[in-house]
Amino acid sequence: MLESTVECFETGAFYLDDKGWLEENYRLSAEVLRQNNPKTYAEAMSDVVAGLDIYGLDDAASEESYTTLVTPLLRGLETLRNLRPPETILLVRDALARLQERTSDRTLAAQYGLSGWLQDVRAL
Repeated sequence: MLESTVECFETGAFYLDDKGWLEENYRLSAEVLRQNNPKTYAEAMSDVVAGLDIYGLDDAASEESYTTLVTPLLRGLETLRNLRPPETILLVRDALARLQERTSDRTLAAQYGLSGWLQDVRAL
């Protein structure tokens, strides 16, 4: 983590603005984080790829089992929010497109969550 912080300062991902406030170039810092944390990146991508197939579907037997199934996906998305890999953004967009055809409460909640994640990533 310290290595990533130092590299972010060296590459200009972290910088001081004209008022002395610490600012961040999120695209540059994401590149540094992905490069310096390949295991974290790989594990999060694995969770996301596996979880997007079932996210929002009504096939899970109960709410408890569904929650157990999607928890790794949600953790993976949270990790990847900061790493901002372009391939994850594409995967999430594809999942949203698949969910557009369904209208259950679970599907609508998944659409809302994935849309919010995309907006959050774009805002960085």
